[in-house]
Amino acid sequence: MNRMYGNIKTFNPSVGCSFNCTYCKPSFQALMKRVGYKIGCQDCIDFKPHNHPERLIKIPTAEILWTFSSGDIFFHDDLFVRHVIGVIYKRAQKSNILKAVYFQSKQPSVFNKYTVYFTNLSRLVEVVLLTTLETNRSIFDDGTLYSDISKAPEPIFRYQDFRDLDWANKIVTVEPVMDFDLDVMIRWVKDINPKSVYAGYNSRPKQVQLPEPSFDKFAELCQLIAKDRLVRLKNTDRLPTIVLNRLLQNDNIHSN
Repeated sequence: MNRMYGNIKTFNPSVGCSFNCTYCKPSFQALMKRVGYKIGCQDCIDFKPHNHPERLIKIPTAEILWTFSSGDIFFHDDLFVRHVIGVIYKRAQKSNILKAVYFQSKQPSVFNKYTVYFTNLSRLVEVVLLTTLETNRSIFDDGTLYSDISKAPEPIFRYQDFRDLDWANKIVTVEPVMDFDLDVMIRWVKDINPKSVYAGYNSRPKQVQLPEPSFDKFAELCQLIAKDRLVRLKNTDRLPTIVLNRLLQNDNIHSN
């Protein structure tokens, strides 16, 4: 079960990422380090992109499968990724349980390499593509640069690539949210037209401090997005009860 996305099981035949997001270190990277020590895998400990083909033998049983959740598909070997999609396809042919497969990247242009394979898989199950847009800014009011927080492509380029991606089933993740320009974020979401948006604050504020928006500004963003699509709130323990309760009065805003 995955804490970030709720009732979804994760599947990691490949692990690791080189975007070096600061907020990932106490969460995904820390988890993989524990797994690495347990199974004796130095690449997991170092969060270095690598494959675990032995995991293809046993795909988790779930309605929704989040594949490559502990890493980024951008850094994984093309041939191996295609092989993984093929293995999932064979599972989908035999399974009455599997309903959807998620793939996420902070370099969404990578999805273009696999469109044919995603299309084939989508004949059996829903294929949903995700990217993260924590903010629209490249520099924050306190002078912090986005590039000091993550080596992933800056949000403007992710937005453009995801907007232009020829795929109907998309989800945008605004987590961990950083300060933003409200009008720009709303326009970006409308341009991308995802079926839903995940939104939430940094889950490890004691370990990593980020330039965050006020709670009221975050709430306004969620309410405006929810006019057109479903919003799923994450890490709701960060929100004041009065703000959370106000948001949950909207039928299009849910808490996972």
